[in-house]
Amino acid sequence: MLLMKGLERITGDIFEAEFANGSLENVAKLGERINSPKSREIAASYGEDRNSIFFVSDREGGYGGTDIWIVKKLPTGVWGKPYNAGDGVNTERDEAFPNLSPDGKSLFFSSKGHFSMGGFDIFESKWDLDSNKFSAPRNLGYPVNSVDDDMNYRQSMSGRYGYISALRPEGFGDYDIYRLTIADVDPEFSVLRGVLSTDNGSLDNSAITVNGVRGTEFLGTYTPNQSSQRFVVILPPGEFDVLVTADGKKPVAFEVKILGKSSFQPEIVRDINMEDE
Repeated sequence: MLLMKGLERITGDIFEAEFANGSLENVAKLGERINSPKSREIAASYGEDRNSIFFVSDREGGYGGTDIWIVKKLPTGVWGKPYNAGDGVNTERDEAFPNLSPDGKSLFFSSKGHFSMGGFDIFESKWDLDSNKFSAPRNLGYPVNSVDDDMNYRQSMSGRYGYISALRPEGFGDYDIYRLTIADVDPEFSVLRGVLSTDNGSLDNSAITVNGVRGTEFLGTYTPNQSSQRFVVILPPGEFDVLVTADGKKPVAFEVKILGKSSFQPEIVRDINMEDE
C-alpha cells in the first residue's frame, strides 16, 4: 500500500508499506524520482498490476497548483522518470487523489479546476487510445459532488459501489467517508454556466441557490467566482428553480429544465445582469 507522511500544506512524501496482521510492516520511503526534495508529494495510488503509480505533486513542470503525475516501473524493477498526466487532467488549480477504476479504463480524481461546483469535485477521465492521452474529464455531478469538498473517489471491484471522502451537513464532523450505489446507467448531466454582471457598482456576496421546482428538493447554494463572477452548476435531468442574489441587487429568479435522451443539452449558457434594489 501507499502512504503519505508530512505536514499539511508544508511537506509531504510518499511511502510504500505492507499491511499484515493489523499493522504496517516494511515501511519505506520511495526514491527521489517520486519524492522530489524541492516539492510536496501528497497522495498516490497504484496503477494496474502495481507497475505504475499515479501521484500528486507541486513540482516544477506542472500546470499550476498540485498536478497528477505518473511513474512506471522499468524492466529492471526500479521506477522510471515521472511524467505529467497532461492538460486533459491537470489545470492551473489543484488536482489530487488519483485512483484508477478496477478495470483500469477510467481515472477518477479530484479537482478545483475544470468546471467544479465548489471546492474539490470528483471527475472521471478515460484513456484515449487514438490520441494516447487522457480524455476531457467528466464531472460526476450531483449527488456525488456538492458545493463543498468531495474527494478521493474509489470504486469497488464489482463496480457496484463507490466511496468518497466529503464534507456534508449530516456528517459527524470534518471529512466523512460515504458509500455510493452506482446505477447501471448514469444519467446525463448538463452544465449551467454564465457570468453575473451589473451596470452599477460591484457584485458583493453573490450566490446562486438551486431547488427542485416548487421546493421539492434543495440541491445547494453555489458561489460564483467573486472576481470574474463566472459560475458553473452541474444539474441532472429535471426541472429546477434558480435564484440569484447579491448585496443591494434585485434577486433574479428563473427556471431551468434539463432534458434527457434525444433532447439532452450538455451545456446551457445563461448570463445575468443584476439591477439595483
